[in-house]
Amino acid sequence: MFNIGDLVVYSKHGVCKIDDICKKTVAGMTRKYYELHPLNNEQELTISAPVDGLGIKIRKLMDKEEAGDVLDTFNFPYTESVDIRRPNSYTKLISTGDRTKIANVINALMRKKLKMKQDNKKLNQRDQDFLDTARGALFKELAISLNTTSTKINDKVLGMIRKTDVS
Repeated sequence: MFNIGDLVVYSKHGVCKIDDICKKTVAGMTRKYYELHPLNNEQELTISAPVDGLGIKIRKLMDKEEAGDVLDTFNFPYTESVDIRRPNSYTKLISTGDRTKIANVINALMRKKLKMKQDNKKLNQRDQDFLDTARGALFKELAISLNTTSTKINDKVLGMIRKTDVS
């Protein structure tokens, strides 16, 4: 169980702070809920998530070691097939909570975006939307775990990608 003030990762909202733990009655059922808010641009958003976690994935922030391992994945081109043709595949990927898999897809899309930019092309909108959302959430978590900023994480990742062959 988490405590008031803890930072957690919640679904596509990324890093959130637990503001309160309270009882609520929903559909005639009384349960404990975490009241949390995302630490990104959605400060006005309040999320209620059941403490028992039925169907809801709230995870601890990654530690420094895991953050280093996830960050290291950007040193290498992601070569496995990324099945992004199905509309729900991005949503399913985020719901797994597997930070390495999410980082691999971000890695592949960032490299693809750089290649396309060289040809004066752009990513399709679905890919760009996922990249923006997933990168924002993952890089925020990495930044907190490594005691830095999301901007510095993004700059570091871009440097790592540019060191390898993007053509």
